[in-house]
Amino acid sequence: GPVGQVEADQRYHAFLDELKAHNIRFDQHLELEGDYSTESGRAAVRTLLDERGMAVQAIVASNDRMAFGVLEALQQRGITVPDKVAVTGFDDVSESQSMGVPLTTVRQSFYDAGAKTFELLLKRINGEEVDDIDLRSELRLGDGSSRSTPMSDGTGG
Repeated sequence: GPVGQVEADQRYHAFLDELKAHNIRFDQHLELEGDYSTESGRAAVRTLLDERGMAVQAIVASNDRMAFGVLEALQQRGITVPDKVAVTGFDDVSESQSMGVPLTTVRQSFYDAGAKTFELLLKRINGEEVDDIDLRSELRLGDGSSRSTPMSDGTGG
């Protein structure tokens, strides 16, 4: 996602934390900035595969729309997902499960996030102490199954 945007930065830091937690080396040559659009997903594949000549096993997109562009660009090159390259997105937009290849994505409840935010805002307005919270997210695998996990609110909680 766009550098300097709070949500994009939170997703990026969560990605780095997971790499570290699983002892996976971070390679800056595999990192590209996008703008949450389908075109930026297509551009990422062009840059990684065509310009840099990289061989990748997986592509992690900052959101589902970027992942759609990745899927399209890989398909145009005859690269099968998930057989040759795994692709994952974030947000679980409705189109995620209706693509030619079901997308692995992370689902977050905007309703729950909004309700918790409102609750914390009211506490703060009333002068109460506010603690960090964890919101639940759900990993929706391309095969239709899912796993629920806590997701940090990005404030260190």
